[in-house]
Amino acid sequence: MNKNKLHYIVEYIKTLSEFPFDMADVEEDIDSVLTFFDFQTTALDQDEKNILATELLELAKAFEMAEVSRQISINENYELNWLGQMIYPEFFTKRKMPKSVSLRDWLKQLGLPSRGRSLDLL
Repeated sequence: MNKNKLHYIVEYIKTLSEFPFDMADVEEDIDSVLTFFDFQTTALDQDEKNILATELLELAKAFEMAEVSRQISINENYELNWLGQMIYPEFFTKRKMPKSVSLRDWLKQLGLPSRGRSLDLL
């Protein structure tokens, strides 16, 4: 297994402007994802494909979260649109946020559990 080769493949894909696959695509068929970026999948053994799938799964997750964040920020009244309501309906329905609010105040208004992290760090 050549770790440098895997590193260069992942870094090359990260430099591209967009990752057009979601997490399910990466999990289901890593060969199609690599073929899309013009990599020959026959040159990789199964262990290398598993490592690439793990790395690209994180990249797909990051792009999906960025899309959710973009969708939320588009809404003018800071009401969450259908995507946010699907993810956290019990927290976000029928709430209106002011247009200018700090991250700390926004998190306090949401009333979500802190998961052991202090808001003083923000």
